[in-house]
Amino acid sequence: MKEGWWLRLDNGESFRIHEHEIDIRRPEFASKLGISDELFSHFKQFVPVTDRIEFLTWILENVPTPLARVRGHGVWATVEFSRGCNEDAFKAIHCWGREVCGPFLMLQIRNLKTDESFNMRWAEFDEAIKSGTKLSELFCPRISAKG
Repeated sequence: MKEGWWLRLDNGESFRIHEHEIDIRRPEFASKLGISDELFSHFKQFVPVTDRIEFLTWILENVPTPLARVRGHGVWATVEFSRGCNEDAFKAIHCWGREVCGPFLMLQIRNLKTDESFNMRWAEFDEAIKSGTKLSELFCPRISAKG
């Protein structure tokens, strides 16, 4: 898997994209994610490509709709968000994954706000959701290479 998506954590809708920053800067796409024209007008404060990380982090923290960005990296995928970390958010991730994940795909689910994450194969994530496991309890602080 190499594709990318934006996920709405409030309702489980997923939108396949080419590149997170480029696609969300299109007004018609941004509106699908619940981004108002007024909020969209703030995008111009971020220089495309140059301010990519700051821009995407700002999106995840400031858009009223809780969002996650997903990117496939071959045999694993990252799911990153800053808000909306609750069991409903995991249900939204599950809606997306049922459509695209194979049983052995490794998920890395990261809360950028708390810098916590956990890794789990799709089959285990699927079973955890179905059994009612409280996934938010699996988050651990990320280990920094900085020491």
